[in-house]
Amino acid sequence: MPPRQARPVPSPCPCDRTGGSGERAREPGPAARPMSAQAASALPEPTPAAVAEPEQGRGWIFVPAAAAAAALLVHFACGNRYGVFRDEMYFLACGRHLAWGYVDQPPAIAVLARIAAELAGTTVMGLRWPAYLAHAATILVTARLAARLGGGRVAQALAAVVALASSALLGATHLLTMNAFEPLLWTATALSVHRAVEDDRRGGWLLAGACVGIGLLNKYSLAFWVLALLAGLIATRARRALASPWLLAGAALAAALALPNFLWQAGRGFPMLEMLGHMGEKNAEFRWLGYATEVAYEQNLATAFIWIVGLVSLLRDRPAGSRWLGLAFLAVAAGIGLLHGKPYFLAPAFPTLLAAGACALVRTGHPARAAIATGAVAVLAGALSVPFSLPVLSPPAYRAFLARLGMQGNAPREKLDIGAPLPSFFADQFGWPELVASVAAARDTLAPEQRARVAVLVQDYGIASAIDLYGPGFGLAPASSAHNTYWYWGPPPDDATAVLLVGPLDHDQEVARRLCRKVERVGETPASEWNMPYERRRPIFACTELVAPFSSAWAKLRYMY
Repeated sequence: MPPRQARPVPSPCPCDRTGGSGERAREPGPAARPMSAQAASALPEPTPAAVAEPEQGRGWIFVPAAAAAAALLVHFACGNRYGVFRDEMYFLACGRHLAWGYVDQPPAIAVLARIAAELAGTTVMGLRWPAYLAHAATILVTARLAARLGGGRVAQALAAVVALASSALLGATHLLTMNAFEPLLWTATALSVHRAVEDDRRGGWLLAGACVGIGLLNKYSLAFWVLALLAGLIATRARRALASPWLLAGAALAAALALPNFLWQAGRGFPMLEMLGHMGEKNAEFRWLGYATEVAYEQNLATAFIWIVGLVSLLRDRPAGSRWLGLAFLAVAAGIGLLHGKPYFLAPAFPTLLAAGACALVRTGHPARAAIATGAVAVLAGALSVPFSLPVLSPPAYRAFLARLGMQGNAPREKLDIGAPLPSFFADQFGWPELVASVAAARDTLAPEQRARVAVLVQDYGIASAIDLYGPGFGLAPASSAHNTYWYWGPPPDDATAVLLVGPLDHDQEVARRLCRKVERVGETPASEWNMPYERRRPIFACTELVAPFSSAWAKLRYMY
């Protein structure tokens, strides 16, 4: 059988099999008028950019699944290199106190941490497997979005490969945090809205509503993406999709899913806003140039051409009717910058550009060659940048690696962590068992009758959650803290015979001296070589001979930051 010839289509995207509007091309009905020979002769000859993507071998179909499997293998191979991350321990603590909300995040991550621990334990890999699955799912959804943008097998395969090789995605999905699930939820939301805009108002808007509702239970920053998508739709002809009554149904679904968390925050005076008001005290100073540079750096400069091509392609309305997606990216980037957000807040929007870039890059007469060349560059660049994203090197080797590259300090950084030996997302995986051991040693200095019911009050949620995780092995009671959500879980028990104060602030010490007749220093946290500087040599005080319980002064100790 002779090979089937590609048929010219009106879409400027050669890999768009549905036409520029996203609707299926329809055969002319019986009432359609045939084109005259003179008019037909006046039409221009189709160019290579207006020819459908040639049909490729079936092997391309399996590339997205292979890329997702490769992501899982990479994560599991690096899983046990360091220890449990600070925030992972905190989410475990939240999972032991399940609620519809917490001061610093919605409830979804606590539920996931609880499930992961119940199924696989509190080891590093036992906790992180949901994040690894999120990366694999993000790769598949990115490939699906490429298909929605008109991409054939080759474009979908390339989209999956560049999503696998993205250093930002690798780093974000290696820890069990809200950031691991953001790229999946943002990309799924864009995919659902695209479906609603193009051909399926009901299914698209309902799926978008579900994605938004679940996304808001994961992290509030999804609201920025939703507003940006709406702005992009309003600014283009795609605004016609907003007239659908199914949009209201989708919005109602999203609101119903997010409502319990909103009520939790409202019932407590929105402590999240109080915490955000203090964020500037621990974050680096915002600069627009630094923001743009850091965003590009996190996405891997060597593969920047892929998402830049994708952005330009969308802004040029290729495929037709997709300009709103490009405008949405610009809107969310500007919005995060105006609010002095952290550069990684923008990372979840990039899979959308990668999908568009994959479609644009195979828009040639040789899509397979273009995909192989681009994919090879992406994989090579991703492999070279792995040490910045995953714990493949020991801490000394990582420092030596930076030195060979001529890089000083621990850049990139998001916090005021001058002097830290490693970036905070690495450093916060070190020193926790040793720190808890130092608290147990301080406990052992007390008289036997004081050790009977000794409580532990710590300055921040990191130390508190470390004690909750590792403390049982040392015979320590669960920790109390006035920091963020820990404050809502209450003060040390009123019947405590002694209270250990770990790393107290000056104000905390003043309160303790009013509640206890005797406050003396009995130890300090160790000076670990690789953890964050502010966790080293923190004083440990013993508060004994209590004259009043800490519950009497609990409101004065509260702090949210």
